[in-house]
Amino acid sequence: LFTGPALTDTGVYQYVPVRPNVKYRLSAFVRSEDIISASGPRLVIQDSYSNQVLVSTEDLLGTTGWRQQVVDFVAGSEARLITVRIMRVPGNPLIKGTFWLDDVHLAAIQTVN
Repeated sequence: LFTGPALTDTGVYQYVPVRPNVKYRLSAFVRSEDIISASGPRLVIQDSYSNQVLVSTEDLLGTTGWRQQVVDFVAGSEARLITVRIMRVPGNPLIKGTFWLDDVHLAAIQTVN
């Protein structure tokens, strides 16, 4: 539930060990209700050591039913740990609404040479 001043990092995150040079797929089911803001919540994957954003999902605004979001990314040659977090791009100083997240899944899908 979001009400009040703008925030970029919701404080909801998970550290996940990864293998270098491996392609991964993140999938999750998301839903929103009455989210009002210039930028809505999204899932972001960052390298935990460099803080480099590797990939992010589309943001959610307004009201949506449950839908699956899927993104692929490659862990770099030095990657050992990533952070999966709920974030939003700073913008409008206020955000309001409800965001749901369910069935988050991360899987290795290919080794990259």
